[in-house]
Amino acid sequence: MVMAGVAVVGLLLGFFGLPAAGLKSPTGAAQPTVTVTATETKVVPAPDEESGSEGQDPAATPSPKTTSSVRWHGDIHVTAYHWDLDTVPPAEDSPITGDFLLFETLSEGTAEFDDYKMAPVPEGENPTQGECTSLAQLQAKDELSVSAGQSVCLITQSGRTALMKVKSVNDDDTVEAEITVWEK
Repeated sequence: MVMAGVAVVGLLLGFFGLPAAGLKSPTGAAQPTVTVTATETKVVPAPDEESGSEGQDPAATPSPKTTSSVRWHGDIHVTAYHWDLDTVPPAEDSPITGDFLLFETLSEGTAEFDDYKMAPVPEGENPTQGECTSLAQLQAKDELSVSAGQSVCLITQSGRTALMKVKSVNDDDTVEAEITVWEK
């Protein structure tokens, strides 16, 4: 019976450990208790002076607009030629140079652009110069089909960013487009 009692005490000490029995471990010192406190700080911008609105959460604030000026903005009648967007206003260029080429228009109302790197703008977005530059640099395609209502971003041969909003695609291999070309 004494043997059974010693076994139970040994089992309890093994399960709960020596500190539970009020004894110190012979192999190590007591471990210090460490308390960690974390504080979360939320930064809210100052009120907007133009609109007088209260500051809002930065995550809900749209990205800042670019401060670069617009070099040229307006409508053009795009024909099946190369176009130079670095001239003011943009103009048809020689058959082998230019910033983009309208290859053809298709019966289903799409325009085929070829030979240049253009990036489609996600539907419903109106990109700033910086956003358009990023799209043209990171998501450009060599060939692109565009319908009325869609937009594309591109970088001109002189390094300017341009946004083309296709207004209509016509059966005679022409496109009506609104063009914005920003300064470098």
